[in-house]
Amino acid sequence: MNFVQKVLEHLKGGDEAKVNRFFKRVIKYLDDQVEIRKREIEDINDKFIDIRDRENDAIYNLDVEELKSVDTTKEYIKKYVDNIVEIKREITEEKEEIKIKEQEIVYFSELKAKLVEDNKEK
Repeated sequence: MNFVQKVLEHLKGGDEAKVNRFFKRVIKYLDDQVEIRKREIEDINDKFIDIRDRENDAIYNLDVEELKSVDTTKEYIKKYVDNIVEIKREITEEKEEIKIKEQEIVYFSELKAKLVEDNKEK
C-alpha cells in the first residue's frame, strides 16, 4: 500500500485527488526547506570570514595608548580578553547553528525518502 492509499485508509474513503496534491506539496516543501538550509549554511560560512578577520584584529591590533600605565594596562587587558572571548563565543554559536541546519537537512531528507518509498506502488 502506498502513501496515498494509507492516508485514504485512515480517512476511510477520503478524496484521493486532495491527498495526492497534498503529497506533492509536502515533497516540494521538503525540497524547498533543504535548499533554504543549504543557503543559510553558505551565509553562515561567509560570516566566518568576517568573524575570523575580527578575531585577528582583536588579537593583534593592540591600542598602545592603553599600555601607558599599570592601571590603564590592567583595564585594557580585561577589555582585550573579553573582546576575544566574545568573538570566540560568536564562532561557537555559528558552528552550532550550522550543525542544527545540517541536522534539519537530514530530517527533511529522511522524511522525503520515507514518503516517496511509501508512495511507490506495491
